[in-house]
Amino acid sequence: MMNTFFSDILAQTCRASSDVLQVSAQELRVELTEVSYDSSRDSLEFSLVMNFIIPYDLYDRMLKQVAEDLPFARQIQCHTLYREITSDMATIIRLYMPYIVNTVSDIGSLVHTIDLDYMKTEGKKVIFGVVGEMAERQLNRNMAPAMAGILREK
Repeated sequence: MMNTFFSDILAQTCRASSDVLQVSAQELRVELTEVSYDSSRDSLEFSLVMNFIIPYDLYDRMLKQVAEDLPFARQIQCHTLYREITSDMATIIRLYMPYIVNTVSDIGSLVHTIDLDYMKTEGKKVIFGVVGEMAERQLNRNMAPAMAGILREK
């Protein structure tokens, strides 16, 4: 039953992602590699291996659907591993930045100063639009190293 449940949700997520990414759903691969539930903590964890990055709003919707359909799981954590991504680096970074922005705890109120729609690359450097010089200095000094490390890891 659990595999069927995840198969349905992952199929929906692939279809929605293919629309956003403007590729055929058949080109997108996602594999559920592990599911575990810890009843002492009411915690569900699952792992996915994918060849694409799920747009963040669709990822969030997927997790909300899991939470709604499995109300006994009060904590839900999804681990992702990316293999053989066919997108170019600029697309990968553009799609992954909302994940970084939402996971880097030190970013605080600066998150609203980042313009994810404005992005350019210069060699190995990625440049985002930022509102305000002070925000730009703080992000470059404090967040750029953390963000670079997360991108390299993923």
